[in-house]
Amino acid sequence: MLREFNWYHKFVSHKASNKSVYFVAIAFFTAFAVRAVPELLMGSYISGFDQLGYYVPIVHNWIEQGANFWNITASAPLLYALLVLTTKVGMSLVETLKLLAPLLHGALAASIYIYAYKSLNWSCKKSLFVALCSTLYFIGLRASWDMLRVQLGLIFIFVALIFLSLDDFKSRFFTFASILLVVISNQYTAVIILSIILFRILKHVINKERRQVIILTIITIPSVILFALSMYANFIVSPNFLSKQINFPGVTENTWFGLFGFSSYLDLILDTGLFVIFSYAFLFPLIIVGIRKLKNFEMGSWVSLGFVAAFSPFFFSISRYRWILLLIYPLSFYFVEGVSKIKNSSHKNYLKILGLILTIMSVSFVVLPAESSFPYYGLFPYYVPTSMLQNTVPLSDCPNLENALNWLNEYVDTNSCVITHTAFYGWEKLCLKETIPIKSYGYGIPEDLALTLSQEGFTHIFLIWWVNGSGLHGQKTVSGEFMEVYQSHKMVVYEYCPRLVA
Repeated sequence: MLREFNWYHKFVSHKASNKSVYFVAIAFFTAFAVRAVPELLMGSYISGFDQLGYYVPIVHNWIEQGANFWNITASAPLLYALLVLTTKVGMSLVETLKLLAPLLHGALAASIYIYAYKSLNWSCKKSLFVALCSTLYFIGLRASWDMLRVQLGLIFIFVALIFLSLDDFKSRFFTFASILLVVISNQYTAVIILSIILFRILKHVINKERRQVIILTIITIPSVILFALSMYANFIVSPNFLSKQINFPGVTENTWFGLFGFSSYLDLILDTGLFVIFSYAFLFPLIIVGIRKLKNFEMGSWVSLGFVAAFSPFFFSISRYRWILLLIYPLSFYFVEGVSKIKNSSHKNYLKILGLILTIMSVSFVVLPAESSFPYYGLFPYYVPTSMLQNTVPLSDCPNLENALNWLNEYVDTNSCVITHTAFYGWEKLCLKETIPIKSYGYGIPEDLALTLSQEGFTHIFLIWWVNGSGLHGQKTVSGEFMEVYQSHKMVVYEYCPRLVA
């Protein structure tokens, strides 16, 4: 009788395991397919700002010029190293990035599913629901649009949390390795996982669980040291690391909070609070229901950290909005718990209407072009693009930008150079001849760089921007010191000509 019971138990466990693998595959391929749609609609162009604004230039610079220890350490280099490796073996960097975005999105959905199924003991359907909610809601899709390094770190966060719930030597080793991989993937995700573990250590201290304190401390110390080294490297590479910012319209720099992108703390609170409402207004009612029911230490710690970081002027101020975007992952667990709490009640119609609204928002975000996007997405253009069908420029401008770059390749001669905004840096690294010098002014003032370069002996200094009045990234027009020399629809090549200014 006991033997029959053991056989039946193994059969049921095996059947449940096969069922779980099936649901993992659904989570992966659904998220992969949805994220692949904008890449397909973009044709030969990449979807995502950071891919062209940062990844492409950094990879090209590492390959062409090399990178020293401090630059590598400061950058959380895992994704960059993988891209350098694939490019050096002959793969197209553009094609790699176009494939990598859906792959990471699918892998993230799968890791969330496994965490919910294994660590929270949720059912297959409930685990699948949270995996898809977190990745297909428009905030999750926005994160996948260009935060590839963050997504890589998030995958390892959920892997680390899965093994963290187990208590054997092999699991501790995988926890240790996963945390290290989080740290070398991205600084934001490093702060998240190290904070969660710190909170767990404090909890064990309070409960006088000395053994767990020692184990977690030993597992985490190497990652803490590596993270501290990464932060120190940022100061070596860029001494003004803390005061870096994107100059938002209306921000004054003569106040302390101006260093962090806001003219006052009240300005910070209002902007951040409104963006939180914009991001999660549709989910909040059920999140509140879920918070009352779900008691999960890791997700609670993550949410607490996210809100503290978002409303504090000290946490990675240049991209504060990213802390709010990253809340979609823990908040999705509370949202799904809230749905499960009321799904069998009289609120079925509410759930159907909410599901329809969320579906329309996600589909429109993925398939509509920037020019005819869902109006809701225009409320915070600096934080959320109006559509996924764009990179540093809308899809409709991509062919015209290529025309402008081809013109430069044909007409730029010796003693000439191209100055570039961050938005066009990757484009120019991909499309311009290697003999054409490219000088980036980031988000600064192009006239200042142009003046310096003219004093260094460059006789022709070119700049690509939009037609005056239609520019993006907070710069509608180009200074009168630049003269138009070529135009392809909205995209214009300008030449620095200060002598023409009265």
